[in-house]
Amino acid sequence: MTWESIRPGVWRFRDSCNVYAIRGPAGLLIINAGTGRWLDSDLPGKPIALALTHEFRDHAAGAVHAKLPVFVPEHAADILADPAEHFRRRETYIIYDNIWDLFVPIEPIPVAGVLRDYDRPTLAGLVCEIIPLPGVSFMQSGLAVTVNGEKLVFCGEAIHSPGRLARVAPLQ
Repeated sequence: MTWESIRPGVWRFRDSCNVYAIRGPAGLLIINAGTGRWLDSDLPGKPIALALTHEFRDHAAGAVHAKLPVFVPEHAADILADPAEHFRRRETYIIYDNIWDLFVPIEPIPVAGVLRDYDRPTLAGLVCEIIPLPGVSFMQSGLAVTVNGEKLVFCGEAIHSPGRLARVAPLQ
């Protein structure tokens, strides 16, 4: 598998999710980690930071091997940093709550920072606006980034595959 250029300065790697690389002044910002297969690919530059849009395993599990600062949505920080504790405390008698928090990675991910809704952190030299988005995870964060004068929003789970949603129930 290789990186595919989808816009000048923006690449996509197809994994268990779409993994994106965005060229910033300081290096590459990677959005979502997938399984981590992209780590063994020919990256289009030096990765500086990794941002996750949400906590689902198909988007986050590869972050544990990335050896990069990992930035995660505020609501997912505790779950990703200590999934064993999350599963230990999870009340399984309420299983129809549409939160889908049983699909988180099983290995802890070292969290370098949190992405708070409406904040504007700078990652890899790029100013990212954190946008709360609906989706099939309980809460996901979109990252709005201006690349070559074009504002792009990376949303992770809202559009999982070409024009399809993976799960519809949480959108209700």
